[in-house]
Amino acid sequence: MLNHKGYSYLGLAKKAGKVVTGALLLAAIKQQKVFLVLNSVDGGATQAKKYEQKCFYYHIPYFKCLESPLTQQALGTENVKTLGISDRHLAQSLLTLLTNQKE
Repeated sequence: MLNHKGYSYLGLAKKAGKVVTGALLLAAIKQQKVFLVLNSVDGGATQAKKYEQKCFYYHIPYFKCLESPLTQQALGTENVKTLGISDRHLAQSLLTLLTNQKE
């Protein structure tokens, strides 16, 4: 799970215009314009599998770690289950947070 600091990074990325969601996310993954993909833990299995396979094929880090209410609050939008970060430095910061929590 992502901690409070991680959700703050998501809000910052949203304000900077570096969050990709929806139908644009698959295209951004194929064009390798996103550097990290985050999925909600309560999302559908089919959607999770699709994004996980695309990320594996294109060597993009993929984590299933978002909680819907906190994500909605951080982004200010509703019904976002999967998102990509298109800024390399923000993605690296989030990746560092995620990998340090796993240990």
